[in-house]
Amino acid sequence: MRTANSRAKPNRRQPGLRAIGRRAGCILAAALLASGCAHSRNKNRFGLDPPPVPPFLSGPMAVLLTNTNGFSCHVVMTIGSPPNPKETVSGELLCRGSQLLFAPDAHSPANKKFARGQFSFLWDVAGRHGYLLSEALQGYAPISSQVQATNVLTVDSRPAAAQLEGYRCQRTTVEVECSNGSKASFQVWRASDLNAAPVRIASASPGRPLLANFSQFRRLAPAVRLFVPPDSFTRHESAETMMAEMAMRQENLRRKPAEERPTEFQAQPQAGPR
Repeated sequence: MRTANSRAKPNRRQPGLRAIGRRAGCILAAALLASGCAHSRNKNRFGLDPPPVPPFLSGPMAVLLTNTNGFSCHVVMTIGSPPNPKETVSGELLCRGSQLLFAPDAHSPANKKFARGQFSFLWDVAGRHGYLLSEALQGYAPISSQVQATNVLTVDSRPAAAQLEGYRCQRTTVEVECSNGSKASFQVWRASDLNAAPVRIASASPGRPLLANFSQFRRLAPAVRLFVPPDSFTRHESAETMMAEMAMRQENLRRKPAEERPTEFQAQPQAGPR
């Protein structure tokens, strides 16, 4: 009997250790799952990934917007061939030398998931850097690009067969050489009445067709102060940390009773006119 009992004790302990191990594993798995779910909820709610910089700002196309004294216009970018091109982004574009400002339309397909953040972009083409601004958060964060246009070569130039947006344009085929050794080809329609501002830019490189149409021109150069973040905005370390802050504040608002929630997400008071 003693021998049997003495042998039975280790057998009773062993399942106990396994049970503890299973419970610990379940607790750890539950914690990781909860963490992952919370991250997924935040990511789905506000994106966490910052809105992408439109290619006509940070890509080689941007250098084709910098050869005028300044203007502002509405831009619509599409991808794909007629008759069914897909609109990717649209909004207001301000240009002054190498300084660009873009404010996406709230209804733009590429901006729908980011609309509540009220984002806009500042970009310095020559410096390869800029800022992502959030009007809702009253904050901004630095953004940058590793690629810079180093040279623009004119391949062909001829008058356009028809007017675009009411302007008679000259069509030019150009090749943009970049700092990473890549090259990009574009067809550019420029209007002499707009000091050679582009009315249309189409990618001529292989791949999916990329087209940017510019309209509703205002020839006056935008004020210099528009191309720097407002003094009242808070600087964030990066676009990712700014998005994380926004997701956290959105989560805090969600937890408040319905009667205490604002009708729109507002992290801080709105800034005055810039």
